Amino acid sequence: MKAETFRVEHLFYTKGKTVLVFYTAGKCYQFRILHENGAVECGQCIFYTADGALNAARKSLNGEL
Repeated sequence: MKAETFRVEHLFYTKGKTVLVFYTAGKCYQFRILHENGAVECGQCIFYTADGALNAARKSLNGEL
């Protein structure tokens, strides 16, 4: 069976931004925040759980990172 290489875990829109939490086989879980002006905010960390990446994305949205 072929291993999954990309999987979307969470996708939602809040405060004018689209938040994506995803899994890749090479870098585990990560997040991206897409702004209405087209800018993409990337978390530089990798996470071993989807919840960890989601919590970091929420902190980034709140200006805590």
